[in-house]
Amino acid sequence: MINFPIYRQEVTMADIRNTGTWQRVERGLSDMANLVSRGEYNLALVKSRQTMEQIVRLSAGQNFVVYTDLADTIEKLYQGHYITKSSRDAFHTIRMLGNKAVHEGDNDPQDAARSYRLLDQEINAFVSGGRSQEAPADRERPAEQTPQR
Repeated sequence: MINFPIYRQEVTMADIRNTGTWQRVERGLSDMANLVSRGEYNLALVKSRQTMEQIVRLSAGQNFVVYTDLADTIEKLYQGHYITKSSRDAFHTIRMLGNKAVHEGDNDPQDAARSYRLLDQEINAFVSGGRSQEAPADRERPAEQTPQR
């Protein structure tokens, strides 16, 4: 059997911004800010979770990680070194706050503000190459090497 190497094409932010998924992420953050400003904290928490799930799905797709459920996929991305520990923790916090809003009717303005900050931080981290802005990266990307001839 011949094994062919899998070449992973580098995806640029320009590529990502042209996708419907990225447009939904940007719109989700904007919608969440509007909901918070109107005092609709429960809906803001739900929107934050939905928006974060779009980021996780996008990251999973880019890294050939099979999406199962949200919690497991976050763990797979972390274990595969595609996201930092800080991002993993932020994603789980957003997920749990969103679940609390749906299942328990959470309408706490502090939870909504926390979820918004974490979501904004993770969107910025995703745009800057996956590094969280709160903590140093858990991993370093290998330096790009030029093939020698």
